[in-house]
Amino acid sequence: MVLAVLLTLACAAGPAPVSPGAAPEGDPSAKTFYVASHGWHTGIILPGREISAAIPQLGRDFGNVRYYELGWGDEGFYRAARINTGLVLKAVFWPTDTVLHVVGFSDAPPAFFLGSEVVALRASANGFRRLLDFIAESFARDPSGEIQPLGPGAYGRSRFYRAAGTYFLWNTCNTWTAKGLKRSGIRILPVFTPTAARVMRHVRRAAARTKGPPPVDSPKTGLPAAE
Repeated sequence: MVLAVLLTLACAAGPAPVSPGAAPEGDPSAKTFYVASHGWHTGIILPGREISAAIPQLGRDFGNVRYYELGWGDEGFYRAARINTGLVLKAVFWPTDTVLHVVGFSDAPPAFFLGSEVVALRASANGFRRLLDFIAESFARDPSGEIQPLGPGAYGRSRFYRAAGTYFLWNTCNTWTAKGLKRSGIRILPVFTPTAARVMRHVRRAAARTKGPPPVDSPKTGLPAAE
């Protein structure tokens, strides 16, 4: 029960404001993206231009931003002003509706999430496209095919959107991140990554395998060393 509660609370937490598809060393077509760990919860950070091209409504909602951080989780927890026992038990024992929390920003990711661990990863062009497809598929759509905004987000310049899929004990915010990483070509088994710590262990190893120059807007010292 304690583990169940911790895994559920993980996906309500926010920060304080080479396998197939992975990019081999020296690949000129490689794309950089990031994974952020905010303690219990993880999110995927992608370049704003690519996300806005794949999901035009985000571009209209956020305007010209350099990055988006996206996190998936239980709607009740993510949007609750206060957490109570009922929310915990519902999320643990019943499949629940989900939301995507989207944050738009233009600072370098390690600087914007100064209190969080932020790791840069590189994917091949095909792997990066599959990751974008995964993100687009994670949004629920209305009958006209548009994503569904639900209101302001939890911090910063952020918004909630209706998400596809249901949350339950073994399908958490962190397994969602792991599924996205697998689509990009990272060696990871989502079913074995219910916690942020497990996700980040794979992320650090993947960062060490897919070597490349640090992104120009992200100081090397802002990236955690591989284990």
